[in-house]
Amino acid sequence: MLIPAIERLAGAPKQMVVLLRERDAAREKLHRALDRMKEIETEVAGQVAAEKERFSNEAARNAETARRLKGNKEWLELRDKVVPAARKELEKAEAALEQLKLQFQADIAVVELVSALYHSGDPEKARKVLDAYSRGVEEGIEAVDTQESTPPDLQPEQPAPAQEQLQGNGLETGTFTVLEARQGSSPGTVRAWCEGPEGKVAVYGKNGAGKALAGAVGKQVEVKFRRGDKGLIAVGVRPVA
Repeated sequence: MLIPAIERLAGAPKQMVVLLRERDAAREKLHRALDRMKEIETEVAGQVAAEKERFSNEAARNAETARRLKGNKEWLELRDKVVPAARKELEKAEAALEQLKLQFQADIAVVELVSALYHSGDPEKARKVLDAYSRGVEEGIEAVDTQESTPPDLQPEQPAPAQEQLQGNGLETGTFTVLEARQGSSPGTVRAWCEGPEGKVAVYGKNGAGKALAGAVGKQVEVKFRRGDKGLIAVGVRPVA
């Protein structure tokens, strides 16, 4: 059960670099858009100021500047589309970066706790801690990624696929055809739309399970999973020969 946490810790530095670059690119995009808006506003204000005979006082100049800006297509595009989209992109990048930091801290804490429990001669408590932590991570993945909209042509027809087998540890297994797979909103997470005998279902995987889903589009896989509110949380994925 420690393997997923170790994988996350090992991959965190590289993910951090990627997220930092994404954040900086989003920030630069926002600043460029805001700077361009300011340039247009300055140009328009200068044009109005040059017409002293028509606009002799500040109130009149301000009103005319505002009127002309509302007729400037580039300025409106920046104000209504480019800047809001850039702000949203920056917020998403910053949120992903903060999430990675928190996950890293949590993984370190649980590894240290489990190590201490083993050294103190209490492996059973260590196992329970790992099991609880694993469930919490998976539920967190589901809570974040299921906020994304479902493609209309891939709406699940049934809550779960057929060929399920209940395992002694509460997990189930099923065979699916992977129809589509894409990156989730949290680092290392993949959301895949899969089809079984009873219809389509969303399957969420992280780290190794996520990579296996992403590499199996158009193919069949056997998935060991736990049920979530809006899909299945994969804990193991292997191709079907």
